[in-house]
Amino acid sequence: MRTKWIAFFACWLGVAAGMTAQTTTDSTFIPNSPFPASGLAIGAYAQLDYNQPVGKSTYETGTLDAHRLVTTLAYRYNARLRFMSEIEVEHGSEIFIEQAWMSWKFHEALRFKAGVLLVPMGIINEYHEPPTYSGVERPLLDTYLVPSTWREMGAGFTGRLPVASLNYQIYVLNGFASYKDGQGLLKASSGLRKGRQKAIESFVHNPALSAKLSYYGLPGLEWSASLYAGKTQSDLFSGLDRRDAKAVARADSSVIGTLMLGTAVRFKKGRWNLRAQYIYARLSHTEAYNAFTGAELGSLMQGYYLEAAAEFFRDPAKGRALVPFVRYEFYDTNSKTDSHNPNPAYKRHAWFVGAAWKFNTGMALKLDYRWQQSALDSQWNQMLNAGVGVWF
Repeated sequence: MRTKWIAFFACWLGVAAGMTAQTTTDSTFIPNSPFPASGLAIGAYAQLDYNQPVGKSTYETGTLDAHRLVTTLAYRYNARLRFMSEIEVEHGSEIFIEQAWMSWKFHEALRFKAGVLLVPMGIINEYHEPPTYSGVERPLLDTYLVPSTWREMGAGFTGRLPVASLNYQIYVLNGFASYKDGQGLLKASSGLRKGRQKAIESFVHNPALSAKLSYYGLPGLEWSASLYAGKTQSDLFSGLDRRDAKAVARADSSVIGTLMLGTAVRFKKGRWNLRAQYIYARLSHTEAYNAFTGAELGSLMQGYYLEAAAEFFRDPAKGRALVPFVRYEFYDTNSKTDSHNPNPAYKRHAWFVGAAWKFNTGMALKLDYRWQQSALDSQWNQMLNAGVGVWF
């Protein structure tokens, strides 16, 4: 059976299992709101990592990294108007705006939102605070296929429909950049990750559409479906004479079309926490793009993961627990190609086994072991990871 159907059925098995779970609402999965009843709120999250390659015949040095420190500033002006921002420092030196948006509430079912927005794709890109996910690092699928943290500038609408147990988001955003300063940005090795513009003097001539629908009507379960569609951005169009057919054709070769679809399930019952996610990304015009840039970009990227975690020594009142987990991931950034044979080096799978000791909902010590292998590797590449996750 094809890998995408394995993940698809796994997600829907979660839906069926949710029918017998404990009664809850979508608040089971949504992090605490940073907004006070009125006025200013300050928060933060941090991820501190130790990564040590193991199992090789050569000595390998480990790395210690203050991976990220993010400060949250949120302000509620009144019952309808609010502002949210996150300023991120990565690796102790790189500073980014991770979020910066305003929201105006017309009705519970309709809010206008504009600014630097998180693209609503999958699980981790929106809910990425370190104590909320298993493992020291974010899942590989949410790094190479969904390039978390993926944020762009745009505007749109969100809302909640309690009668149908649905949340929705729909935005128009600036899209990925595929060509800038004389070089192509998208490659098979890193997928779409280097195309994120991160609200850093972003340029746009092809706006993209992003949407997500989440269903929380079954006890203990949230299911979501996500869409991202649009053409990429190229600075070759800046100042381009529309009458210059040769130059226009050259600029067109630096642009690809992107259609990304995702489905994800989170399920919680008692001590058990289960997750499943599948991502499908279809890219068009890759043959011309590869010829122009020399990249090996595939026309199809896809992947999935399945994860199970359980809580022991629980103290629900304090949020304290020991949480072991296991996760399997598969992803291929060269699943199909239009201009070359698929490179098996980009067909990867990985196993993760680990645990977190949660002092409370906002502080965790984490440890995991990773086995990763591509279709070309004769043996598993192994990594020991340890870290601290903080959120308040």
